[in-house]
Amino acid sequence: MKKSKKFRYGSFATLLTLGVLVIAIAVNVAVNLLSQRVTLRLDTTASSAFNISEEVDELLANLDQPVTIYVLNDEANFVAGGTGNSAAKDPSFTQANEVFKYFANANDQITLQYVNMVRDPNFQSQFSDLTLQQNDVLVVSGDRKMQISSVDLFNTQVVANSYLRILSSKAENALASAILVVTSENTTKVSLLTGHNEYDAASVTELLGQNNYTVKSQNIGTEAIDPEADAVIIYGPSTDYSPEEIEKLDAFLQNGGQYGKTVFYFAANDQPELPNLEAFLEEWGIIVEPGVAFENGSNFIIQDQFNAVNVLNSDSVYTENCLNKGKVPYIPYCRPLTAAFKNSGSRSTTMLIRMSADSGIIPPDADKNASITDFVTGYVPIMLLGQNKVEVGGEQKTSNVVACGSVYYGASEIIQNSAFANADFLVELTGTLTGRDSQVIIAPKDMAAKYLDIASDGASFMRILFIGVLPVGCLAVGAFVFLRRRHL
Repeated sequence: MKKSKKFRYGSFATLLTLGVLVIAIAVNVAVNLLSQRVTLRLDTTASSAFNISEEVDELLANLDQPVTIYVLNDEANFVAGGTGNSAAKDPSFTQANEVFKYFANANDQITLQYVNMVRDPNFQSQFSDLTLQQNDVLVVSGDRKMQISSVDLFNTQVVANSYLRILSSKAENALASAILVVTSENTTKVSLLTGHNEYDAASVTELLGQNNYTVKSQNIGTEAIDPEADAVIIYGPSTDYSPEEIEKLDAFLQNGGQYGKTVFYFAANDQPELPNLEAFLEEWGIIVEPGVAFENGSNFIIQDQFNAVNVLNSDSVYTENCLNKGKVPYIPYCRPLTAAFKNSGSRSTTMLIRMSADSGIIPPDADKNASITDFVTGYVPIMLLGQNKVEVGGEQKTSNVVACGSVYYGASEIIQNSAFANADFLVELTGTLTGRDSQVIIAPKDMAAKYLDIASDGASFMRILFIGVLPVGCLAVGAFVFLRRRHL
């Protein structure tokens, strides 16, 4: 019996539908299997928040020790931000989770595990020396471990009622630094010297800590400088050092004749005269001048003449990497510096950062009626490096003193801004002067929501347009098309 045309078309349609379903299922299975080994997501965020930097890729490629990353929550609850609503997704925690997965997929030495401590109470007993919290991350290699608080995965801001607003992600930096800490045999040590009512150096010490430096505070008046420290930081003291404290600095830099030590000094524009500290710096070829440096070149000014981007010395080996990245430093409210000498015996002075040809110095006793152009001197140095190079046993040894004209070099809003060279340059300079072999520097990833600021009239217009005009227009076009097709 001859099959009807309707039956033949119906059978063909059924077979075609089944075929499409089989292909769709096969593609879905293949994509799921592939996604376990390769990241298949396309990053369209403005800051490339889901992309991993080349420095971290290199770190992961060279990793040859087993590392386990424990995320202390179920995956669904973690990406929800620990809210308990596993159906929701928090964009910041989702980005951090993608970083974890990328690390685990990049190297077979890395294992990623999600641990629910409520269902697995024995997990805490394995790390009894730590206070573990939900959403924390624990990085372990052998008997070495590093805990990352969930708060430390992000740059945050305290807003109303002590609520923390996430501004950007540092999950990549935190995780890479933790891996460096648990797999590195040697850690560079830095002492932050206190005891003279210094400025807060939290952003600087946090940056160094993230890059595998061990930073501790020491009171210069009551403690000897740790002989194992590779560098010390003096961050905007408001009172002068005593002669005995200056002797501690001298002894640290001499290091029993072995040298190889570094002092970082950050000045402040509201400091009084500090004759002992300033005399110490001058011995290293660095003069901290009175007054404040300003920038009058319009291409450099950000907010005003005391807030401007600066110029890295293109002739210095210490600035080469940052220059290649195309970044510039931003150091506001600077004390001007002067090189006391270029070379003097075994000592030398190098300019690292300066202002432009249109910069100058406003002295403390400046006439209030004077024009700022009257004080233009040009090329004001704001970061200098003093070095003492000595031959010891046929080998050259060097100790260093770095002076920066402003404590605002390390202001959190500046050092966390990837557009500026401050973070990169400080970590690279510290690493070079202390003999570090490898460094990983990752810019923060912006996860903050962007807001559209418009006037009330504009808001009313947009409300009418999107709630009234466009829906009515769509209905009218739809009705017109329906009526036309009905009479075809």
